[in-house]
Amino acid sequence: MRLVELTTLELADFGSQGVAMAAVPATPGAGEFRVHIAGIEAGGTIGAHPARTWQLFVVVIGSCRVAADGGEPVVVEPGHAALWAPGEQHQSWADTDVVALIIQSTERPDLNGLASR
Repeated sequence: MRLVELTTLELADFGSQGVAMAAVPATPGAGEFRVHIAGIEAGGTIGAHPARTWQLFVVVIGSCRVAADGGEPVVVEPGHAALWAPGEQHQSWADTDVVALIIQSTERPDLNGLASR
């Protein structure tokens, strides 16, 4: 076993506030696939920006609202996720302290068999 420490940086891009982001190192040869761990303080936001790849925003702890392309925000809580397509303008707001995984891939994730709302 090897224990490693992930580097966590404050995210200020896109007008973001109250966001600490840690990146899990990419695996060589895995193509364009990245995982980030986002800690968002209650009242914080990851500001509106276009997705560069497919992005699956998975809430692990807390409650937040997400929106895309100027649509109405919807609540996302543990056990739920939002999927944004490449180029889709999106934003998230933390109603409580939030921990989320942001999984990015050039390939569309296969979500068949999962419930949608």
